[in-house]
Amino acid sequence: MAKASINKLDAAGERLVRIELARRNFWEYCKLRIPAVYNEKRPWLKDMCTTMQLFFEQDEKRILVLNLPPRHYKSLTAQLFTEWTFGRDRNARVMTGSYNEVLATRFSKKTRNAIQTPTGQSKKIQYGDIFPDTKVSKKDAAAESWALVGARDAPSYLATSPGGTAVGMGCTLMIFDDIIRSPKEAYSDSVLEDLSAWVFDTMMSRLEGDWKIIVVMQRWSLKDIAGQFLAEYDCMHVDYPAYSVDKDGKMTFLCPEQLDEASWRAKTRLMSPHVEQAIYLQKPVDIAGRLYNEFNTYPVRDIVPGKEECVYSVTDTADKGKDYLCSYVYILRDGTAYILDHVLSDAQMEITEVQVAEMFDKWAVKIAFTESNNGGRLFARNVRRLMRRKDCVFLSEMTTTNKEARILLSAGWCQNYVWFPEPWKHSWSPLYDQIMSYNAKGKNVHDDAVDCMSFVFDRCTQQVEVTQTDYDGDSAFAFSSYREDSNPYGQKTYQTYWNWAE
Repeated sequence: MAKASINKLDAAGERLVRIELARRNFWEYCKLRIPAVYNEKRPWLKDMCTTMQLFFEQDEKRILVLNLPPRHYKSLTAQLFTEWTFGRDRNARVMTGSYNEVLATRFSKKTRNAIQTPTGQSKKIQYGDIFPDTKVSKKDAAAESWALVGARDAPSYLATSPGGTAVGMGCTLMIFDDIIRSPKEAYSDSVLEDLSAWVFDTMMSRLEGDWKIIVVMQRWSLKDIAGQFLAEYDCMHVDYPAYSVDKDGKMTFLCPEQLDEASWRAKTRLMSPHVEQAIYLQKPVDIAGRLYNEFNTYPVRDIVPGKEECVYSVTDTADKGKDYLCSYVYILRDGTAYILDHVLSDAQMEITEVQVAEMFDKWAVKIAFTESNNGGRLFARNVRRLMRRKDCVFLSEMTTTNKEARILLSAGWCQNYVWFPEPWKHSWSPLYDQIMSYNAKGKNVHDDAVDCMSFVFDRCTQQVEVTQTDYDGDSAFAFSSYREDSNPYGQKTYQTYWNWAE
């Protein structure tokens, strides 16, 4: 056989293999349809497509929530999934909900037009080559609603939006595509109430049979539609943050072609931090009830402890199994507590003791305050035993005041007089998230970082009552003096001094 004929057979065979793979696998379908976007250089897109197919084929969970940053192919992937779903099952009935009627109609027309694209007019593989039995009915092909030939029920597809109609049609698959578009909407109780009524009162009533829901959106607030689904239902859920930051502060972006560091810095220069955290990192905060605004920060190179300067720490050990240990190291200058380092961990005490001891040695902590309740004294003994330095004085006090009251009382002072190193929201993101998501109205999942910060407030504004402590046979005395500081709270700031017993 001539070499040219063999090459033609090879090309034809490869084409058939690619078509068959696209029928079976959603990721392969996307690669075949739009190879410039869907390729092996974007593993996160492959992961998203694989997750959507897994959700499509499993029966355990009915709701999938996918959270992605802006301009990262959310709508395009949802559109391609709708095409692929109809190819796999022409009796499927799909409804998509978009932000407004224009976007809803655009989504519908792109899906319909892809299915209608003629085949055989070019070498490019078209939808009809992959799914030849899936065709749009010429009698029922309106822009926002259309039917497939041979479908059991019509219409097969309906595009709608808040305020639009969904009457007269049921569906087996419902897709919500970025139905919130601005912070003004996301943080408006009235807008969210109207949107929730549309989703949960109207759209949910349209579901029928073995139904499923896919929510594809960037996060805005804890009360957005994704947040409500996650709070009330057992969902399959995947977040795709726009970037990650390693321990050295180096940023790695999910899709540099869509968003690199230079572009991100330009876009977020004047953006509210809580908005940036929500839409780019998928970490929403309920700012309506949030206790703290953004904290003051300092350049790390500007705050370095002097040789004669006293370095302090406060530690709040974990009370229960789900609690975190939190420990801060700080210095006190002119009435301001500069946080130098921290440990926030839900690991076993044997691990956190080592972490805290290493941190104390690193910063040459001179006075370490711990709560004497819930094993605090035992923790302090073990930390001191593990430390290389033996000149650190450990002081323990029993805390009897109500935790929530203590946190609220200290909030104003902490907001103004506790400073964190730049850029703590990235390099210390777990700590940042716990503190900045703390809600004054309660129902907080974790309050350990905030509670420990109130301990900083206590130690800086109240005279130390413990005057003597004894660990491992070594005695040390501590006493306090105070100086007046002009601040709106009218509080005296205490600087604790100590010396070893003769």
